[in-house]
Amino acid sequence: MGEAAFGAPGIAPTWASSDKDFVTSALGNSRLWVTIGHGIINEVYWPSTGRPQIRDLSFYLIGDSRWIDLKRVRQYELSKPKPYLPLLTIAHTGDDYRLTVEVLPDPLRDVLLLRYEVEGPYRLGIIAAPHLGTSGYDNTAWIEDGEAYAAIDIGAMCLTADVRMDDLSVGYVGASDGWQDLARNGRFTFNFDRAESGNVALSASLADRQGVIALGLAPQAKSARTLARSALAAGYATIREGFLDEWEAWGSKLTLPSPEPGLASEALMSATVLKCHEDRMYAGALVASMSTPWGNQTNTLGGYHLVWPRDATLAAFALLAANEIADARHILAHMMAVQLPDGHWPQNYFPSGQPFWTGIQLDETGFPILLAAKLREIGEDDAPGVREMVRAAVGSIARHGPSSDQDRWEENPGISAFTVAVVIAALAAAGPWLDDGERDYALDLADDWNERIEQWCYVADTPM
Repeated sequence: MGEAAFGAPGIAPTWASSDKDFVTSALGNSRLWVTIGHGIINEVYWPSTGRPQIRDLSFYLIGDSRWIDLKRVRQYELSKPKPYLPLLTIAHTGDDYRLTVEVLPDPLRDVLLLRYEVEGPYRLGIIAAPHLGTSGYDNTAWIEDGEAYAAIDIGAMCLTADVRMDDLSVGYVGASDGWQDLARNGRFTFNFDRAESGNVALSASLADRQGVIALGLAPQAKSARTLARSALAAGYATIREGFLDEWEAWGSKLTLPSPEPGLASEALMSATVLKCHEDRMYAGALVASMSTPWGNQTNTLGGYHLVWPRDATLAAFALLAANEIADARHILAHMMAVQLPDGHWPQNYFPSGQPFWTGIQLDETGFPILLAAKLREIGEDDAPGVREMVRAAVGSIARHGPSSDQDRWEENPGISAFTVAVVIAALAAAGPWLDDGERDYALDLADDWNERIEQWCYVADTPM
């Protein structure tokens, strides 16, 4: 038996750096998203793209005479089977070691699987930092029956593996966590079995040189264990095959003209990254980025893991360019659902539709109109309610424009070139859904604003 960790409640928590390598998610029932940065697992999101629950899960190599913090060494390469198959392999290499980790979200369960293999005179060590409830405060961690857990009242995680986990311990970050243990002792020596209500971390080493680690997330600890253990029981190869089959069915339909194969490959990967940012619980809710700006300095819930109507609509246009029409329709349907009564959209909001920042940016009122017009242009039938959405948005633009509380960069009020261009185009594109009088007024207003652009917008000391 161990004992309670010391150093409660730990140092002030933060998120991971927003410097990301990649992001991945499965296309099945799973509601789990994984980000990778500096060669390790960064934030894990569950049960929505707006809800990060894990700060990071770091990899360490522990030998007889030294230990290696792979996040700090940063000698690694990333690979995947195809541009549109986000099954990522991370390969860390050094003079006397190689660690490969394949990152696999289970399509059927809220579980992250990590298949690892160590070459060289080392054991793999892992340290996980839960931020359950989207905060690093007030998490409780413990060890039970050879597995590591963390929980709050409304969520829990279980960390387990298909091989024996040794050196299990939990602690408070900055005092009794696994990294402090390694820094002081060169190996894992702590044996704490409980850390109550604080900024906590879980650590372990893996007994075998290869195996599969499972991280399960659920409302209760037992549920998280059930998910994680059932994923291991189902078999890594079977889950991997299902993951790849679903992404292949989606990605093989993409078509992108390109002057050279390399550019086409990059474009397909970009489309895949956009798809990875779509929520599963709220289809069509596509967040701007699964990261927190300056995340390693803050514990704030607000980050880029919010839906900006501008970013989501531009993503829809990109997916349309790749011939992914269904995803663009999902995004428009989601936009219609969260439109505010006066016709505009929140500056940004959680995938559920709950606003976070509440400024008004008129380009974000114009973009959904342009998306509806583009779908109509390519022959798609109008979704139910499109006419009502467009008319409400046009009314909001007419009442508030051309000046906007915030420009496209969310900083300055007034008339900006980007915003006024979008709303002029939206007024002109709205015609098919407006009555004759409304259409004439919208076009007259667009013409009027277009004539005034050079009075309103200018630059100095340039050829223009």
